[in-house]
Order: sequence, then C-alpha cells, then structure tokens
Amino acid sequence: MAFMAPKRRKIVGSVALLCLGIAARDARAQADSERVRRWLDDSIHVEIGAFRPSTSTQARLDAFNGAIGTELDFEDDLDIDSSALLFDLGFSKQFGARHVLALEYFELARSGDQRLTADINFGDEVFSIGADVSSYFNTDVLRLSYGYSIVRSERRNIGFYAGLHVTRLAVGITTRDDLTPDARSEAADTTAPLPVVGLAGQWFWGPRWIFRGAAQIFRLTVSDYEGSIDHYQLAFEYAFRRRVGFGVGYDYFSIEVAKESRHLKGEFDFRFAGPKVYAHFHF
Repeated sequence: MAFMAPKRRKIVGSVALLCLGIAARDARAQADSERVRRWLDDSIHVEIGAFRPSTSTQARLDAFNGAIGTELDFEDDLDIDSSALLFDLGFSKQFGARHVLALEYFELARSGDQRLTADINFGDEVFSIGADVSSYFNTDVLRLSYGYSIVRSERRNIGFYAGLHVTRLAVGITTRDDLTPDARSEAADTTAPLPVVGLAGQWFWGPRWIFRGAAQIFRLTVSDYEGSIDHYQLAFEYAFRRRVGFGVGYDYFSIEVAKESRHLKGEFDFRFAGPKVYAHFHF
C-alpha cells in the first residue's frame, strides 16, 4: 500500500484549506448580499428620532393699519430657548421595487421671558421698553412625499422625491402681568403648504453599515405669499438586528415665509441644525 509523500500531503492540505476558505468567503458574501437584499425589499419602514438642534428664529408682524412691525430675533431679543429637545416620527411604505410613499412629522415648542430693552411693534400692539414679556414660537411640520428609485443595485439605492411640506408657525408675545392697565398681548399663526423636490439615497458598507443622505428644496412666489424650504440630512446607520437599526446623523431645516393677507401681514424665518439619534424598524 502506497502512502502519499509528505510534500504531496502538504500541498493537498494547503489546496483543501484554500478551497474551504474560498467557500466560506463566498458563503459570507452571499449571506451579506441576502441581508442587504432583504433590507431593500422590506416594504414598511418606521423611524423614531430625537435631537436637540440649535435654532435661529426671526419674525416681523405688521399692523393692519399699515405700520411695519419690528424685526425680531426671538433668541436674542426675547430670550426664547435657542435649543429644545425635538422628537420626530417617520413612516414609509414601499410599492414594488422602485416606488415609495413617505410620511414624517415633528413639532418644536419654545418659550422665553424677557425685560424689553427697546420698544417693540408687534402686530397691532406696541410693547414698551422695560416691560416684562413672555413669548413663544411653535413649529409643526408634516411631510408627505413620493419617491422613485432611479438607481437601484445590490449596494445602493438612489431616488427622486417630490412631495409637500405643511408647516404651521405660531407666535405670540404678552406682558407677564396682564392685570395692569398697560397689559398687552398679540399672537398670530400661519400654515405654509410648500411643495418640495429632492434626492435621497442609501449606500451599504458591508452587511450592517448604511450611509444615508437626502436633500429637499423649493421656492414659491404667488400674489400675496412667498415661501422657501431647504432640508438636508446625513446619517450613518448600523443594522443591529435583522429588522432593527440604530443611527446618528445631522439635520438642517430652514423655512422662510412672507405673507400679506387680510388675516396676517408679516415675515417668518425659522431654521434649525443639529445632531440626531434614531431607531429604524423595517418589516
């Protein structure tokens, strides 16, 4: 009975190990591809996020008798909160391989107290220097959009989006002692429905890491209304489980509205930017 020479046995063993390594690598690559494919093919995605952005808020409310209101910086002039914890909720539904409907909502409520260092004309009221006032600026945003994937492959998904941002802005100033003869109070709110267009994409780094980016913009001018929106997002996400991911990102949002109607005359400029953490569930 012949035995294999030691050198030949070593060569055969090396070839066997190499084949096993290649097979294991191919199996891992196939499993990774399957994980990404399942992520892309899941039809329902839910995202819950929280962030504390830095805000910038300017507003002017004109009187109906034609008097121009004071240009106010709510953070500096009225000591309104320059940051507040914000939660948002997003939902999307995939239809086939390339179509998606997405819905997102968030709200931000801020307030402040200040002793005025100058007179303020706000709407039909005048708040005198030295007055102690309370103010608020509340923002609610609802986004509805349709997306179509123009590039869809094993490792990336890039789509065109079009939709509607419905933003409600509510603002008010009141003297803190409303029992005095000089008590003042003025408030206004407006809803700004603005269409948007943009791009969004996901890039997969291996089976678990995902880079996400989105940009939406729009400008609109009609007879008594002018508005603009800029919204940008960047995020890195880690697929912690089959249907659960956690991510960190950065959001920038800006809306400018100028309106002149029989109900409201004035301008609003609101923007925020800051880091975000979120959980992502898909089914």
